[in-house]
Parts: sequence; C-alpha cells; structure tokens
Amino acid sequence: MKYEYTMLDGIKMGLNIQDNGIALDKEELEVLRRIFKKMKAVYYEQNKEYVISKPGNTSSIRIGLRQHHSNGDHWYLNIDGNPMNHFKEQNVYGYADAGRQIRNTFKACILWLSKRSKVVINESLYGKIEKGEINIHSLEFASYTKKLDCDIDQLINSWQAMYRLANWTVDGKTESLDRMLGISTRIDSEEYASSFALATIEKYQSRVYRVVGLRLYRKDVEIEETKTEVSAEILADVRQRLRVDIEFGSRWLHRKKIKTVKELETFVGINYDGDWAKFVRTELNDLIEKACLRYMWTFPNIFTLSEKAKIPPQWFGGVVDAEVRQWALQRGINPDISYKAHVSMVWARLSEQPGYDKLKALESPKAYAKSALRAYKQMDKLKNNQALAVAGLTFDRKEVAL
Repeated sequence: MKYEYTMLDGIKMGLNIQDNGIALDKEELEVLRRIFKKMKAVYYEQNKEYVISKPGNTSSIRIGLRQHHSNGDHWYLNIDGNPMNHFKEQNVYGYADAGRQIRNTFKACILWLSKRSKVVINESLYGKIEKGEINIHSLEFASYTKKLDCDIDQLINSWQAMYRLANWTVDGKTESLDRMLGISTRIDSEEYASSFALATIEKYQSRVYRVVGLRLYRKDVEIEETKTEVSAEILADVRQRLRVDIEFGSRWLHRKKIKTVKELETFVGINYDGDWAKFVRTELNDLIEKACLRYMWTFPNIFTLSEKAKIPPQWFGGVVDAEVRQWALQRGINPDISYKAHVSMVWARLSEQPGYDKLKALESPKAYAKSALRAYKQMDKLKNNQALAVAGLTFDRKEVAL
C-alpha cells in the first residue's frame, strides 16, 4: 500500500460553533436520538451535547449529537479525531485528500452507530455526506521535510531562543520577536528538545484567535517515547526529517469563505488544481516566510557600520516606500519585516554564534557591546549550521510504500 509524506492528520468539529458538523432535519434527529439513547451516550450539559466514543486502533473518535447553544431547534452531528490514528496502526504517513477522508470517516462512524445499535439510519444523511454538506471547524495536516544535514534538536532549540530571547528593541521597549511578527510561540516543556509550535494570530471582537498553527518536531522521538510499533525502515526514514503539523483554524476558514467540505474542495480545485499536497506545502511555506523561520538565519548582515549608514532613515520609523524597497531588494532584505524585528533577529542570532560569551554579556552592558561588535565582524565569515539547515527546509512529496 502506498502512502504520502503529506497527509490529513486531524479533523475537529463541534466547539460550540453554530454551523459545525451536519445540520439535521427532524427525521434524522429522531433516529440519531434513539441510537445515542440506546448506546447510553454521555451528556455534557455545558455543551448541550451527547457523546459516544468510537474505539479505534490507536485512538478513538468522538461522535457528538449537539444542540445549538441558543436555538434549541438546531442540532448537529459532529466528529472530532484523527482518522489515520483511528483506522490505521500509525499516523507516520497518510493521505492528503481531506474531502475523501472526511466523507469516509463520517460514513464509517454512521455505519458503526447503526451496526452497534441495530437501528437503520436515514438515507438522506448519507446523501448529505456525499454532497460534502459537512461543516468544518478546523483541519490539521502533516508533512515532512527532506532529510536535514544538521542537529535537529539544536535547530529547534535555536528557534525557541530566537523568538523568546529577542525581547529588546532599538527604542528601549521590551517586545518579543514573535509579537513583532504577529505570531505566537509555544514551547512544550515535556518535549523541549524536540518540539516547537507557533501560530499566526488575529484579534476579532476583543478576542485573540489562532489563524494557522504550526508545530515542528521529531517524529522519531515521538515514536520512541510512545512506544509506537513501526518497522525499522519507517523509523530510519523519519530520522533527520522535521515533522511539520499545520492546523487551519476557524478564522482561516472564515477568511477564505470556506464553511463546508464541498467549499474546501472547490477552493483547492481552483487555487491548487485539486492537488491537496500542493495546497498544504504552499500554506506551510507562506507561514514559514511570515514567521521568518528561514529568513532569520539567512538575511545578510546589514548592521555593520558601513552598511547601517546606507539604510534609508524612513525605514527606522516603519515607512516602506520605493526607496526602501529598492535598497532592500538589492541586499536580499525583506522590507515588510520591520527594522525593529531585524535588530532583534540580529541580536538573537549573535547569541547563537559559536564563541559568543552569553554569561559575560549579561554581566555588563559594556562587555555585551564589545562582544557584539566582535561577533558583528565575524558573522559573515562563520558557517552557521542553522542557515545550512533551513536552506534545505523543503517538503518531500514522494509516496511511501509500506
């Protein structure tokens, strides 16, 4: 059987959003009520939802029959889970076609409910599934980079340091790099050496929402820690690759005017010729660029005394005009990333350079400045492992035969 390096890795529906799951008519609702009652579903009053857990190979799928929180006449059939973990023995590899997998997952769950309860489910419900009338709350995909010739743990730790330690700016204010870039970062303390997460954020109606989330980690470490049974061939294949999970949240779906599976399929068809792997890789690369995961290591040193004098002064104040763009283009600089963010990335990048004395730098501002000036002069000459690694941060798309 052939799998892909890019795959659907999770579907989530039913987080108190009016149009999640499949909207039910009265006949469908009565049949499902009978089934959920017969199977002794657990009722969660806060969510107004009856829940049944469908067991699987390595994880269960949560099936919910939920009443709308303010309109009691509206009910939804919701599913939350990881199809690969549920139906297969592993989620190391999978399939990228989300539309087909969501349909198949819904069908499998409905057939399981019918078989276990011995109640026949309305044909109209199957029709809605076939038409893609399944409302989406969020989707998660996963992909792998090509093999990286570097210490991946060190690379991840360096990213963590870049975002969290770069918290001073030229105007004396304390501001982390992730906030300057309009993203949020997270470190899982239990997986510090092998896991790092970030997300683009958006303020909407006085709340902050995750738009697109990204998690980078070593799949081989997860396999070993969870004692997942895989072949030695699979374990060897995922070593030296970054596993990258990308989650499209409700705000991303709202921006793209995508509500149903059918609309998602239309979006991928029009914009990516129906190529789901291309869709995922393109969105991954867009987020990587926005978060400067590559760029932070590779942009040229523009802060030597000779180069700094050439920087158009209006860029210091956040103005990006034709002069700034021309100057930036000639030097391989992204002018849409602020000058303050560049300064923070340079200082943090210096701290990752071999021979940079961090403890001495913290003891005295003068020692810090002298150490920084020495590092400035060496920066262009030093071979930076991170720069070499991210230059190869491209995603594999070949199929895998198991």
